[in-house]
Amino acid sequence: MNKNDTFITKSSSFEGEISAENIIVAGEIMGDLRASSGILILNEGKVKGNIQAPSVYLAEGCIHEGDIYLEDPDIASSSKIDMNQVELKTDEKETSKRKEKEEHSQTRQVSNSSKSN
Repeated sequence: MNKNDTFITKSSSFEGEISAENIIVAGEIMGDLRASSGILILNEGKVKGNIQAPSVYLAEGCIHEGDIYLEDPDIASSSKIDMNQVELKTDEKETSKRKEKEEHSQTRQVSNSSKSN
């Protein structure tokens, strides 16, 4: 780790904002994290606050409550994306193929039940 890295150990608890090049969390933090390079929350880490960095890694078992912004905090804009407003679009051909398969499957089930009667 270099002098711009911050490591919150497993036995540590911190309340406030942390800004550094890299942040590694094994303990508890209540506050926002901003890193110019990356943030790693280990499996025993707990963060209640927003995190912002170009690279964010959440280990299985960690706890995070807040938003994640995958961008460099030094050049980040203040605009946010409301994920409730995001509409996922699928390829029309894929949707059509899926519907055909479902209809074909239902037709086979109906014809099989007719034969057994």
